[in-house]
Amino acid sequence: MTQTTRMVLYLTGAVLMALPGLLTTGVRFYFIALIASGYLLLVIATVKYEFTNPRTALLLLLVSNLSFWLSYALWWLRPKLLGLAPEKGIDPFAGPLSLWLIVLLTFLVYEVAVFVTGVAANRQRVLAAIGLAAVLVQALITLRTIYVIVNGV
Repeated sequence: MTQTTRMVLYLTGAVLMALPGLLTTGVRFYFIALIASGYLLLVIATVKYEFTNPRTALLLLLVSNLSFWLSYALWWLRPKLLGLAPEKGIDPFAGPLSLWLIVLLTFLVYEVAVFVTGVAANRQRVLAAIGLAAVLVQALITLRTIYVIVNGV
């Protein structure tokens, strides 16, 4: 797989996973399909290119975080962009958030395994240590954000 193909897969997967931020309650099936297809593209891009390399895990960490925050921004801007009034009751973003939690936790397991192995085996040790710190920051900020939003539901 070429570098260009991998970047296209990462970009497409990230955009697909971010789009549920725009969706409303009536189209729940679509946000499941979008997140699942984006997740699959990110996994394919990761597995096809140096799966155990800390640089690959760090790239996945960056792409998945950017995708999550883009989805969050789209959810925040949805009323202004689409002219939709906030709905009463449970916000439709709670569904994508629960899927995002599953996605981020599966990526977290992979990333921690690659980074710990990188540090222990002295394979790009500095990059792996930076990746471990980034995973910690991701867990603290992103998971706290998900908790706060779901707690408000």
